[in-house]
Amino acid sequence: MTLIGSMAVAKIRITGTFLGCLAGMIIQLGLYSWVNNGILFLMAYAIAAGFFCHWIAQGTIKSSIAFSAMSALTVPLTTSLIPEQKDAFFSILYRFSSIFVAVIATSIVIWITHHFLVRVIKAPNEQF
Repeated sequence: MTLIGSMAVAKIRITGTFLGCLAGMIIQLGLYSWVNNGILFLMAYAIAAGFFCHWIAQGTIKSSIAFSAMSALTVPLTTSLIPEQKDAFFSILYRFSSIFVAVIATSIVIWITHHFLVRVIKAPNEQF
């Protein structure tokens, strides 16, 4: 993968994760005290997932964003949310921040490696 391709994928991953985490927060804050009602929670989750599934079916960049958003939506709401005991708000914030930091750190390493390789393995006629 090229430097430009890896930066594009990093933007897609961060955008999708942000949208999925935002949808999860909207579900939890929208239901508020009714989050323990399984039918309402399932309907809200299905509506949010439906938008992302529609994007997946369209293909191209939207499918990549939607795949990232679906994982960011699904994991905190199905593993951290315990009705009337524990909400998923901080789990959603943790998921976004950890993915954001990991993608940025990986992008920086790719950028450093790219520039190092360009300097070391350059064509004899190239000048920088």
